Amino acid sequence: MADLNFLRGGDGVRSAGIQRSVAQFLIIVFTVLSIAGIAGSFGAMGSLFLYFGYQKETLQGLEEQLSTLEDDLRPELVNRLISTSQLLADVRQRLNTHVYSSMIFPLFEKNIHGKGQLANMSFSFEDRSITTDLIVPNYSTFAEQVRLFENVPFIQSVEFGKPTASLDAILFHVKMIVKPQLFLSSQ
Repeated sequence: MADLNFLRGGDGVRSAGIQRSVAQFLIIVFTVLSIAGIAGSFGAMGSLFLYFGYQKETLQGLEEQLSTLEDDLRPELVNRLISTSQLLADVRQRLNTHVYSSMIFPLFEKNIHGKGQLANMSFSFEDRSITTDLIVPNYSTFAEQVRLFENVPFIQSVEFGKPTASLDAILFHVKMIVKPQLFLSSQ
């Protein structure tokens, strides 16, 4: 009979060649994937580096705009706004501790012109008088403020002192007598 072992040996060589080819193919595929991954990582790092530079420029631009806006603010107006705000907070706290006089603050909140500022205030419950100094930016606002106070139903009478003008504001003294109904109303 014929010896068929040479065929088996041939299959082993052929099988080893196929395995070697598959192994080389897989090495090439993994090498290409590794190189692509490394290139992708460098690309992502480069993109992040460029984006960081863009964000840094944007931040510098915004900081410059903020600096310009801060320079446009006049410190004396900011300080006056802060002091007026503190004064109103103090007055509100004091008025809220007094049952009857606490009705005065809503009266001012509703009837002081949007451009007006309360400079100081005193109140006498006995004669129902309120004395205050108000600051407005111009005579037009002063006239509007006069009309506002004259049309408040809880104010019995209003007396305006002579306005004093400065470069950027008008200060005037106001004395009001309020009606007793103000203290009975919850407004």
